[in-house]
Amino acid sequence: MAINAAFQIAGISGAGVSGAELAWFAQGGTAPTDASTALVTSAASEVQTITITGTPTGGTFALSFRGQVTAAIAYNAAGNAVQTALQALSTIGSGNATVTGAGPYVVTFAAALANQDVPTIVADGSLLTGGTAPAVGVVVTTPGTSGWRSAGLISEDGVAKDVKETSKEVKSFGLQTATRKIVTGGDITMKLTMQETNTTTAAVYYRKALGGVVPVGGAFSVADGAFSSVRYQMVVDAIDGLAKVRMYFPNCEVTDRDGLNIKNGELITYGVTLTAYPDTSGNSAYTYYVVPGLT
Repeated sequence: MAINAAFQIAGISGAGVSGAELAWFAQGGTAPTDASTALVTSAASEVQTITITGTPTGGTFALSFRGQVTAAIAYNAAGNAVQTALQALSTIGSGNATVTGAGPYVVTFAAALANQDVPTIVADGSLLTGGTAPAVGVVVTTPGTSGWRSAGLISEDGVAKDVKETSKEVKSFGLQTATRKIVTGGDITMKLTMQETNTTTAAVYYRKALGGVVPVGGAFSVADGAFSSVRYQMVVDAIDGLAKVRMYFPNCEVTDRDGLNIKNGELITYGVTLTAYPDTSGNSAYTYYVVPGLT
């Protein structure tokens, strides 16, 4: 085979406007399916619709979100009563979900729960009475998404994808050497050091929702120490001329963090390691290439 330097791809630049945005994060972001299609950066707050069916004439129903259950809600409750019940949950909180309508009820997530993918509300209509088989259902009418957000400048080490696999040797009777080696498990991690102090780096470093860090006049705060587990989608976009490599991790979380050093004359950086988990198809990572000249 002849030497072809065109097939040597380097991480010369990233896919952002400045050419330096290599790492991107999202919650509920549109999954990429190739190396070239632009990432969707627009955000949307999730909207869910609660519908009571069967024309009940009495009784109550309850709603739950992230394991917390509301107090009983009357079968014919007004929208503001449903809103009060939802905002009373510690997993939602005041101002983080609004409700319109008097049945169906339209729930729009807002403030700290805006612009992100959130769990679907679970409804229990077992205490509704009258009518014909009364029940309560919830559907997502507008999926929530943060849009793809750049982490901004990262260190010159870029993003390091590490694959650790475990294996088992199979030995056969009468032979001293193994006849097979079977891979029994594997972990995929991504390490990067973010150099900008912005809402994306703060959210990822402190394990917060991407839409949950909202600056007011440039000011924002984050709390650290309490248990927090947040899942993200992550994209690594590398470009070398017309050649492109895009790695997509559909389900990952920060599993290790570097210390935060504030030193005289030195940049404050945010180093994190993320672990990739399988999606509904069983895949932890997807890699898409564009290599001009290949047929």
